[in-house]
Amino acid sequence: MQPTQVIVITGYLGAGKTTLLNHLLLLPEVRHRKTALIINEFGAINIDGRLVAPGNYARFDVNRGSIFCACVKADFIKALQRIAVELKPELLVIEATGIAMPCDIEEFLLSPGIAGSFQMKASICLVDPLNFIRVAPYMAAARRQLDFADGIVINKTDLVPADELNKLSKVLAGLNPSAPQTFVKQGRIESAFFESLVHTRKDGAIVSSPPANVVAVSVRMKPATDRREMLAAMAKLGDRLLRLKGFVDYGSGTVLVESVFDRISEKPAPASSADDRSLTLVCYNISTIEIRSFFAGLTSD
Repeated sequence: MQPTQVIVITGYLGAGKTTLLNHLLLLPEVRHRKTALIINEFGAINIDGRLVAPGNYARFDVNRGSIFCACVKADFIKALQRIAVELKPELLVIEATGIAMPCDIEEFLLSPGIAGSFQMKASICLVDPLNFIRVAPYMAAARRQLDFADGIVINKTDLVPADELNKLSKVLAGLNPSAPQTFVKQGRIESAFFESLVHTRKDGAIVSSPPANVVAVSVRMKPATDRREMLAAMAKLGDRLLRLKGFVDYGSGTVLVESVFDRISEKPAPASSADDRSLTLVCYNISTIEIRSFFAGLTSD
């Protein structure tokens, strides 16, 4: 039996990884293969997993840390073991958390009990042109994800002028000259680019703990949330709020709320999350106690 091919999707917070994953699942090269997914989130509640399009695949959630960190290594290996022994898919797609610090993932794939069951196909790094230059100087994860990429997908090209995209492309080529690039809107990667990717193994030790200055807080919101109070709580966090994602009901139905730095979007939640009221915040240089205090009047925790 041929080993399961592994695709890893990385990209800093808000780059559009789940959107890309949903498009990837529609490509003929993926849709017609037996596929398994691992969705990895830094927070305690898995939001992204609920946004993955329904399909004929098995999904495993690994929360509370990065799959590349020793803190959740046991959970990651356990998921790999179940996939290798029980499912034996043709393809495994892993969506890493936005603050993942990639390492040599092949060390995980050679763990006892699963060695020989998996083979890396490629690591795809999704880049948000609105924020990459902003975060790369002080967020090591953004740079390391790029370093480990076999292919670079520059997303959201409809939101950035062509000259800025060209400048960003040159910067990315300087940081990882061996990785081919493609420009997309809404994560719509083309089959030809996906099929052309070839994995190159790179050295990199597993990190022993999450980044000390980045924290995730997951909360359960009240059945009805005052939007003004919600925005006021977010405003108190200011630029310490790196990412917010989850489901809120302002009184007229559940909406999916997302923010990346100072950009906020709201749209109707998928039907499968109509009764969900969970929210995850990823913040920088602030304690979890202080974050919870800002949202105390809005949560049911």
